[in-house]
Amino acid sequence: MKMNFAGKMLIAILMMAAIAVPVFGQKTTSFETRATTRIDSADPDKCIYSDWAHDVGNRHGMLSRTLISITAEDIAKIPEKAKIVKAEMKVQPHSQLYSTPLTLNLFEVTKDFDVTKATWNSPKDGETWDGGEYDKTKRAAFAVIKTQEELGKWLSFDVTSMVQAWVNSPGKSRGLIMVDPAEKDGGAFSYIRFQRGVPVKFEVTYE
Repeated sequence: MKMNFAGKMLIAILMMAAIAVPVFGQKTTSFETRATTRIDSADPDKCIYSDWAHDVGNRHGMLSRTLISITAEDIAKIPEKAKIVKAEMKVQPHSQLYSTPLTLNLFEVTKDFDVTKATWNSPKDGETWDGGEYDKTKRAAFAVIKTQEELGKWLSFDVTSMVQAWVNSPGKSRGLIMVDPAEKDGGAFSYIRFQRGVPVKFEVTYE
């Protein structure tokens, strides 16, 4: 049986109303951080926190990764025992020298680091690591840049399960690291660049 015009209009109105009405009991909060730094394999003992750009991938024949600091104060903006419905981390790529599409992997760092002192060889004074310490078998999230036109727009990572873990175990977050899964030392340029000072944003819906 075919539906008449009035019936189609009624269904469309009901669908729009359903979208517009917020889910009862759910709330949204957000926070952002500018505490990021780049670590480079070709300059392994140099802290690059103050550089204007933070890259991920093969940059000028060396591997680059970007660290993101998450503090207890950031996580405290989410109520204790909250159930996370959805959480996104958003970054804004500045430029890219890579054939699209490009995938970026996000991992939780497993060792404390000082974003103002971290290098490829060291997370902070008196300690060592090799290009960041993280569990490569437990990717927290990933995001894909499909076209060059997406540069300058916000790139989103689904970090729902990760943020829930932070809420369940306050104080255990050691920050994040962005890695290009196709990174290769040497060879052609293949990296994406983020401008320091542009915040990394977190948007969290919870109940």
